[in-house]
Amino acid sequence: MLFILYSKTNARTIAAKLGTPEYSYYFILKSYLPFLEQFGDIRIVYEPETEVDEIYRACQQEGRPCVFLNFTAPQNYIAGIECPTIHVVAWEYSTVPTETWNDDERNDWRVAFSQILGAITISAYSAEVIQDEMGPEFPVAAVPCAVWDGVSRFRGSPIIANPIKSASIEFDGVLIDSKILDLSINLPTDEELAKHKDRGDAQMYLMREKVERINRDDEALNRKIAAEHERITAEWRHLNGMYANMRTELETPIAYAKEETRREVQRELEESAAAQHQSRLAKRKSLKGRLLLLTDFALAIRKELSFHLRKNPRAPEAPQILMNQNDVDGSISADQKILQKSYDAEVNQAEREEKDANSALPALQDVDMEAFDTLDMEEPVETDSASNQRVDLDGVVYTALINPFDGRKNWVDMVVAFCWAFKDVEDATLVLKVSASHIVQFADEFVFYLRRLAPMKCRIVVIYAYLDGDAYDTLFLSTSFYVNTSYGEGQSIPLCEAMSSGIPAIAPKHTAMRDYVDNDAAIVFDTRPQLTHWQHDPRRALRCMHFKPDWMSLVEAYRESYDIAKNDPER
Repeated sequence: MLFILYSKTNARTIAAKLGTPEYSYYFILKSYLPFLEQFGDIRIVYEPETEVDEIYRACQQEGRPCVFLNFTAPQNYIAGIECPTIHVVAWEYSTVPTETWNDDERNDWRVAFSQILGAITISAYSAEVIQDEMGPEFPVAAVPCAVWDGVSRFRGSPIIANPIKSASIEFDGVLIDSKILDLSINLPTDEELAKHKDRGDAQMYLMREKVERINRDDEALNRKIAAEHERITAEWRHLNGMYANMRTELETPIAYAKEETRREVQRELEESAAAQHQSRLAKRKSLKGRLLLLTDFALAIRKELSFHLRKNPRAPEAPQILMNQNDVDGSISADQKILQKSYDAEVNQAEREEKDANSALPALQDVDMEAFDTLDMEEPVETDSASNQRVDLDGVVYTALINPFDGRKNWVDMVVAFCWAFKDVEDATLVLKVSASHIVQFADEFVFYLRRLAPMKCRIVVIYAYLDGDAYDTLFLSTSFYVNTSYGEGQSIPLCEAMSSGIPAIAPKHTAMRDYVDNDAAIVFDTRPQLTHWQHDPRRALRCMHFKPDWMSLVEAYRESYDIAKNDPER
């Protein structure tokens, strides 16, 4: 058997796509490679529209069985491929999409399912949801990503078995540690507020003077244009009258001029009148140009005033600026066209670069399985602020591997409940190992929540780095409990790795976690269904359910786990 494999996200694009709806398919494909190698050969493609059927036809000539495993969601179904196709699907919602939007019928998953051999999911929950829609006759199998063998080195370790930890982790990256953060909220003094108000008032008065001067110039310009228009109109009427009188004189019987002379005089009169008219138009055009320049300047002042008013809501209201709205609208429309053209050019350039990068990758006839021995979701960190770091962990340590920009992972409930549960506990530490394409936005939001929760004695650590083998192992060995507070999971490979290592979990029992989370291996907290939208639906239409943690149940789970670690370690 030849397995043709494809994922929209690959080794070259995963760093940029972390947190997008389909980034996890890359890790699923990686975890399937050792499994599929036991049944046949593997061929990875990067342009399935052109590559798959070429490979398939070659296999047909050899009499060799071949199947295309498409590691993408069914809305990415590729029509017209002859090779037998199976979609490998990761899904965590209570329904599958059965609607069309953006004029693309593929958004209705039934379109793809009706054209392929069947589907493979990585949890029983996903398989049930698909069959609920497609019926029991539709072929679907649940084949989770295998992690047990990959973490066998941890199982039985006395360090793992001891819930009270002590370890040091060294890495190159970014470290955020609540123990060394200034979490105080400093409000401005009355003196600072008064200075800020005075400075704002002075700026506002200057702005008002500018506006009033512009209004005066605008009125004077309008009067000048009106007078010029009236003068040009009068002169034009006078010239027309002269032309008519002279034409009459030329056409009377008493005129002795020859016909040729009459025509020359007529032409000279027409050219003279037209030239003077064009001169007047040029002057009007120049005046109108000055008006447009003043209008643009007035628009800029209005924007500056609007920004200043937002920053200083108590400042005096700025006077309105009178301007030609048609000119303004036309200018904005032109700017939008320029921006759209620039945006389209950048998108096309990015797509060309990604295509060139993918085409440069080798077509893997024989996959080097040693490159896929570990299943951890680690990718190199690219940031200017990365530096050599060391973090010392001790006490009861809680760990979670998350992408903070994947809203399904719900890091906010995880952090807030932890801080509330251990507000007065010094030896409780939560470690967030963060995988993302950037860190600044998350760091700002993270510190914002900590400041609202302060003061607290517990510790929260964020590690933004690529952890090599030793550092990654140390993180697991220093973990007392692994935490998952997500709204839904297709499988949650990091949670499976932790539990397969012998680390107990604090986790809900819903979606994919129904397959392996129970009270013998985890402290299970309650959740409740909540209406939501499919992650990739731009309409955000409410069509399905996910599962929100019961906050107090999560707090109690934290407290119960700490009591077990300190007072009942055998449990």
